[in-house]
This record gives sequence, C-alpha cells and structure tokens, in this order.
Amino acid sequence: MIKANVNGERVSLEANGTLKDILFDSCQMVNAVYTTLLRINPDVGEAYKSVLQSAVSDPESHIWQANEQDGVVVDMEELWRQMDEQ
Repeated sequence: MIKANVNGERVSLEANGTLKDILFDSCQMVNAVYTTLLRINPDVGEAYKSVLQSAVSDPESHIWQANEQDGVVVDMEELWRQMDEQ
C-alpha cells in the first residue's frame, strides 16, 4: 500500500508491504494518471507517457536523486528481510 501527498516541493509518503507490493502499487499510480489524462485528452496522455518514460530511463533524472522529505514512512525492516532472502 502506498499513500502519497504531493504539495509543491513537499512530499509525504507511507509505503507498506513487500517490495513487490510497492512496485505494483507504484505502477498502478502511474497507470491511473496516464489513463485519466488519456481519457481527457489523448495528446496530453501520450505526452505524459513520453516524458515519464524518458525520466525513468535516464539515470541522471531527478527521479533517481534522493531528496529530504518530511513524513516518509517505509517499512524498511520488511524490505531488508526480502533483500536478504535473495
């Protein structure tokens, strides 16, 4: 489960579950935004898809830069346990 609140520069996040759960939920959120934009305006939906694909695939993208965030809660114990099992 992921609960996120983005307000300008401020992001609060709560993530629980396995790494697989968090990855699935992340993809579901991206799909929800894409689908909504696509239904409103297909050109905007496709632009969102294109920009997001570029940002995710670029190792220098801001997506991959760690930021200071308030209110971030992730069950790290569970994630470390899973990584140890692999």
